[in-house]
Amino acid sequence: MSKPPYFSVIVPAYNVQDLLEHGIKTLTEHQGDFEDYEIIVINDGSTDNTKLVAEKLASKDNKIKIINQENKGAGVARNVGIKNAKGEYIVFLDPDDYFSDNVLFENYQILKNHNDELNLLIYGYIVENYKFEKLITSTCKQLETKILETKEEFRQYFTEIVDNHFCNQIWTKIYKRQYLIDNKCQFNSYKQGEDLAFNIDVYMNLEKVLISNKIYYHYVRTEKETAMSVFNENQYDIDKKINNLFYNLVNYWSEDQKIDGIYRRNALNYYINTSQSFFSPKCKWNKQQKKLKIANMRREIKNQMPNLKLSDFKKKAHKIDCLAYLYFPNFLLYGYLGMRFKIMK
Repeated sequence: MSKPPYFSVIVPAYNVQDLLEHGIKTLTEHQGDFEDYEIIVINDGSTDNTKLVAEKLASKDNKIKIINQENKGAGVARNVGIKNAKGEYIVFLDPDDYFSDNVLFENYQILKNHNDELNLLIYGYIVENYKFEKLITSTCKQLETKILETKEEFRQYFTEIVDNHFCNQIWTKIYKRQYLIDNKCQFNSYKQGEDLAFNIDVYMNLEKVLISNKIYYHYVRTEKETAMSVFNENQYDIDKKINNLFYNLVNYWSEDQKIDGIYRRNALNYYINTSQSFFSPKCKWNKQQKKLKIANMRREIKNQMPNLKLSDFKKKAHKIDCLAYLYFPNFLLYGYLGMRFKIMK
C-alpha cells in the first residue's frame, strides 16, 4: 500500500479551459524534486473543455486526480475534495490564480520543523490587477512571522488578521486535514461568502498557528471580476448572513470590546460596499429606489449596531465612512456613496 501524500491540493474547476493548465503547472513544474503531494481537480459540471484539459494533464502526471460532478458550486466541489483528500495538509487553489515557485516544498520544511503539529499556516499573497490581459498593478499582502500556540494567543492576534485582509481567504492558508475533520469544517452552499463562513468554523477553536511572512499566492483580478462591476440585488441579505456568522464567532469567544469592534467594522464595511454597488451600471433601479433602499438598510443596521463608534476604526478612509454613515442625512449619504463608487471603480 502506497504512502499517502503530505499535501492535497484541491482545485474546483468550472468552465476554466483556458486557465486550468497554467494554475496547475505552477505546482507540478515548480517544486524542484519535491513530489509528496496530490492535486484533486473537481470538475463542477463544466460545459466547455475543462474536463478534457484536466484529463490531458492527468494523463501526464499521476499525482493529478479528477472528480466529475454536476454543477453544484465551488463550495460543494471543495467539500468533495476534502472528503477524497489523503494528505496530512490541505491547500486550496482557484484555477484562475497561481502559486509562486516551491510553495509546497518550502512549507513542507516549515511544517516538518514543527513536527506536523500546526493546525494552520498562513502565508502572504499578491493581488494582481489585469486589464486587457496586461498587468496594471500588483499589491503585496503579508504579515510578520509569528507562532500562536494557544487559543488565547490566536484570539488576541485576530484583529491583525482581519485588519490586514487575511481573514476571508482560503488560498492564503494550509489546513491540517484532521483538524478540519475533527471540527466538522465544511463549505456551505452560499453563492458568495462561503470562504469566510468556512474559515469562521476553522477559527472557533483554533490553536497552533504559524503566520509566515513569505508570499506564495498570486490572486488574479480582471476588469470583469472587480466588485464594482458586479451587482446583486440580494447582496445585503448575503452580507448580513455572513456578518451574523462573524458575530457568532465573537460571541462564542466571549471576548472583550476589542473583538466586538471587529464585528462592528465588518458590519459597516458590508453596508458601505453593498450600498456602493447600487451605482453599478448593472443596477437598474432608479434614483428614488436606490435612496429608499440605502435609507432602509441604514435604519436596519443602526438597530443592529447601536454602539458603533469612530474609535472602532483605524484607517482614515474607514473613519470617514463611519462619519458619513453616522451623521450625514440620507441625501448626502447617497451622494457620498455615489462619489465613492466612482473613485474606487
